Amino acid sequence: DAARASTYGLVPVRVHLPGEIVVQAAFAATEPLSALQELMLKLLSAQLATPAAFYLYTTPPRSPLKDLSLTFFQAKLVPAAHVYLHVNRPPPTPEAPVLRGDA
Repeated sequence: DAARASTYGLVPVRVHLPGEIVVQAAFAATEPLSALQELMLKLLSAQLATPAAFYLYTTPPRSPLKDLSLTFFQAKLVPAAHVYLHVNRPPPTPEAPVLRGDA
């Protein structure tokens, strides 16, 4: 699997956030999904920057990315992926934005 995964190189991932915001990043196909969660924790506003405040999923069908130890290759998110972020708390507002001000 590692040899096949390495043939993909960098995997472009677009994360769709509330408010029609899209964040794009690239990860090695062999990186764990936890790298994506870590990136989101760095970019999200203080009220959302905890793992309990949100979850990531793909669709269709809606499939939460629960096992963050899987690689992008193992999670079948290659050669590219659209991932969605669901906020478990009240929806963001202009007074409480999704992203940090410096993100």
